Amino acid sequence: MYVDGYEKSASVEPYVAEIGEPLYQRLQKIVDEEQILDDLATTVVEVRLWEEDTVKKGSFTAYRENAVIAVQSTGVGEDNLTFPFEIHYTGGRVKGLFDISTKTFTAVAPTP
Repeated sequence: MYVDGYEKSASVEPYVAEIGEPLYQRLQKIVDEEQILDDLATTVVEVRLWEEDTVKKGSFTAYRENAVIAVQSTGVGEDNLTFPFEIHYTGGRVKGLFDISTKTFTAVAPTP
């Protein structure tokens, strides 16, 4: 068998919505507006909280990448609203640092 690549994705289930949070608002908009194709495009940041930068305290190794969000369903529980969804990565991966206090990503130049 020959493997020359793969489709990278992540499943977020269960996701219990926190009304008012940016992620909830984004997912609700996808559902309400029945968004498709380019409307689903976003950028995700994976922050490695176990890799704190030795120079810039409070900053951690992170990777930013383009992706699309696919909401799988919506549901209402006794005390919550759920939006299980998948993230399909589309490329453009960039390494950087994520500052926890300012919630900002800064790309770092690759080491030669």
